[in-house]
Amino acid sequence: MRDEIGLAPKELLNLLRIEQGWISLYGTGSISEASNLFADHAHFSREFRRFTGISPRDYKRLKLSGDLIVNGFDEAVAAQLLLSA
Repeated sequence: MRDEIGLAPKELLNLLRIEQGWISLYGTGSISEASNLFADHAHFSREFRRFTGISPRDYKRLKLSGDLIVNGFDEAVAAQLLLSA
């Protein structure tokens, strides 16, 4: 699988879970709802920060303030996420 898409199966699963958490966080604003695919809230927060460079709480603040949020993604964080994938 790594040869075909450049990610190990576990990395792909984590990326997809983070993406679903991000969509949920953007849509609902609820961190606890966004963490449903993870063992617990702390696990979601760790993985979210690892992939995006910011905490879910900071992302929520950015979203509420309207700073640089485009379609649910901060432009700089989205660029970083694409580079790390």
